[in-house]
Amino acid sequence: MAYPDLTDHQIEMIDKFQPPKFYKLFYKAWDKVLKYIMWFGLLGCVILGFADENSFEVVFRIFLFLCGIAGIALIAYLWKHFYTVKYANKIGLSIKAWNYWTIGKTF
Repeated sequence: MAYPDLTDHQIEMIDKFQPPKFYKLFYKAWDKVLKYIMWFGLLGCVILGFADENSFEVVFRIFLFLCGIAGIALIAYLWKHFYTVKYANKIGLSIKAWNYWTIGKTF
């Protein structure tokens, strides 16, 4: 795979790139379990909200739990993004150049 306009060092560093460990672990958990918990949890909140008018506290706690999962997902993504920006700048690329040269690899 040839990269025109890149130095050999940049090509080597792009090939060695690994996302942060936290992101890799979180993504595995997200892909296998957490995304289903999110969708079924939201569906459960809607159903409980319509089925029982006295279930506000339960629905609210489930919703807060789901917001916590979504917050962790956002932190993991932003961590990966800023880590990638820092890594790209370290090897002399802007984030736009990084996205162009590594299409499909990280974003």
